[in-house]
Amino acid sequence: MRLFGKRQRDDGPEGLPADGDIEIAGVKLRGARMRAELDGTGPAVLWRTEGEPERVFSAWRRLAGAHAETGLWPVLITHERLDLGHFDPAWEDTVAAVDYPAMVAERWVEHGSYDEELRELMGDFPGLAAPGTTPADDPLEHVFATVEVHSLGLVPVRRPADVLAAIGWTGAINSFEPVELVPYLRSFEERFDARLVALGFDTVQLAVGRPPASAEAIKAASELYLFNPDVVDQGVGTIEALAEEMVQDPHWAFWWD
Repeated sequence: MRLFGKRQRDDGPEGLPADGDIEIAGVKLRGARMRAELDGTGPAVLWRTEGEPERVFSAWRRLAGAHAETGLWPVLITHERLDLGHFDPAWEDTVAAVDYPAMVAERWVEHGSYDEELRELMGDFPGLAAPGTTPADDPLEHVFATVEVHSLGLVPVRRPADVLAAIGWTGAINSFEPVELVPYLRSFEERFDARLVALGFDTVQLAVGRPPASAEAIKAASELYLFNPDVVDQGVGTIEALAEEMVQDPHWAFWWD
């Protein structure tokens, strides 16, 4: 497997900075590598600062803008605890094999298959939402306005949507393996310019550059529900409420129980 034109080593992805003081894209940081596996015996998959850097939001913008050159995507880490589980070196092949439209339709049926009342409420899968066409007004500021930053991470990935699988994130482990979430994030990224900006112990926050149109609200909310059932089942209560709350909002926040 190749990553950023380089062959991947047995101990994990290439491209992570060394421990200590670094400077990337004109941003000076201090931190260290984090290893996968809960006992820290896995490959190094994430570089994390020691605490919150100065001017962290401007640093994030600069690092994100330099991603094409550095191969490192910046992530605002919102919790002291960040559990990294098993790193699967074949995760990219697994994701590439997914037929997203078919997978989502199948999961819709599976999700309601054990609960007749839920199945009736869900009805038939409405289909995928059309791509958003209207740019949001600086979606990053909507994220920055609410997020509490503990530290800053750097992840060697080709695209933001791949972060969860690339680090073996375990925040949704009661419902999903990280590699199962990546096809959703890739599709959200392609259709809605939704970029992963912040990550916590069990939370993911996206800045949405082109939110779905109102006419696509139920379709988009149905996809979001499959990605993160807790946001409805333990949150807003219905897919219709989720559509009203999130579809035209340029800040999508998810959490898993």
